[in-house]
Amino acid sequence: MEEERESGVTFRDICRMIGKRIWWVLGISVLIAVAAALIVAFVLNPGSDTYSVAFMIEYPNGNTTYPDGTSLRYETIVYAENLQEVKESDEAFADIDIEKMSSDLESGIKIAERTMEGAEPDTIRYTGIYELTCSSAYFSSEEQGEKFMRALANHITETVEEKFASLDFTSWETVFAGVDSYSSKVSAVRSQYDSLVSRYNSYTGTGAYASFAALDGKTLTTLRNELTNLLGTRISKLETELSNNKYVLSEAEENRILENIANLQLDLQKKQQRLENTLAQLDALYNEVYGGNLTSSQLDTFESFHSAIQTLTAEISDTEFEIERLYKSIGYTQETDGTWKETGSVSKNEAFETELNAVKDVLVEQTALCKQALENLYTEFSYIDFEQSGIVVTGGGMSPVLIAAVGFVLGFIIVGLIFCAVDYPAYKRKQFAEEQAALAEAAASEAPKD
Repeated sequence: MEEERESGVTFRDICRMIGKRIWWVLGISVLIAVAAALIVAFVLNPGSDTYSVAFMIEYPNGNTTYPDGTSLRYETIVYAENLQEVKESDEAFADIDIEKMSSDLESGIKIAERTMEGAEPDTIRYTGIYELTCSSAYFSSEEQGEKFMRALANHITETVEEKFASLDFTSWETVFAGVDSYSSKVSAVRSQYDSLVSRYNSYTGTGAYASFAALDGKTLTTLRNELTNLLGTRISKLETELSNNKYVLSEAEENRILENIANLQLDLQKKQQRLENTLAQLDALYNEVYGGNLTSSQLDTFESFHSAIQTLTAEISDTEFEIERLYKSIGYTQETDGTWKETGSVSKNEAFETELNAVKDVLVEQTALCKQALENLYTEFSYIDFEQSGIVVTGGGMSPVLIAAVGFVLGFIIVGLIFCAVDYPAYKRKQFAEEQAALAEAAASEAPKD
């Protein structure tokens, strides 16, 4: 018995001491568990989650180039300027720290394009699926994070629509008004007409948007056909008439024609000189023929001279005709000695000019219709295709439930040991008293009886 007393506290003793305080131990342990869970959930965990949004970019004619021709670099989506524009678009984002979010390389906002294994070994293929990620620490709630990140993705299509709307479809009108020749005006009309047809073709060629009711119930195909029916033939007729008649619009154009005439006259002199030299050589051949000394090779040369003379004669005739036509187009008349004299009557044609201006007015209307129809197309078919209906939340902190369980166990052990330490002296005294009483009772039972 003495050895057992001196052996110290046993596990059985500990259980007995805790058992006497079991409700206190359990109550305090539960409080510790709840406190640990609350601290993790509301103090340690906030900001440790990661929000992510996956999406694809869709808009007419591709997703790598903006409508103005500039490249769409997906990395710029998370640039500070774009983040700030999205923030300013909604008061719900007023408390978001854009400067910190865009500069935090560790947990700030990022974007990446997903990849997969390519067909060839050790190669990768880009999927066209982009993923935005950001720490939840930058948002006051999951709802705000979802709203902001989806708004940031949608900002791309807003930019696409803005860039198309900013395209200048009317610059040709400035060219038309500023040039000083009919040929330049007709050229401006032709260029704009071809540009509109090309735009329509680029959207209707694949059939993807051909049936889209872009404007007043009319499809892009219908609008294109109306354009070609209204202007195609009329512009071609203007070009043909101008080519045949060389109408002159201004003094500057007249000066250019005179300069052209001077160049043609110089070219005419060269051709006439070549013709004279060729005729002189031909005369020399004739002399040889009459002398009977012409060889077979010289006979071939004789035929080639005739061919050269015919070509030069035709070229001289064409050049003289062009010079005459140009002089007449600027109101010059030819004197009896062959010289040309200015009369002040420029070859303007009111009917031609009226038709040209009428074609220009129709083209202005058709340009506005095309621009509006394509703006409607971009509004309808520019969108972000999200992979999920909301956002994906990846936990980065500790589980409050697990922490509560661990806290309860540790709390139970620690509180139990504390109570044991407090109760141990009294427990030992009681145990010692019980042992002494037991010894005394044993000694009494063993004493001899009278």
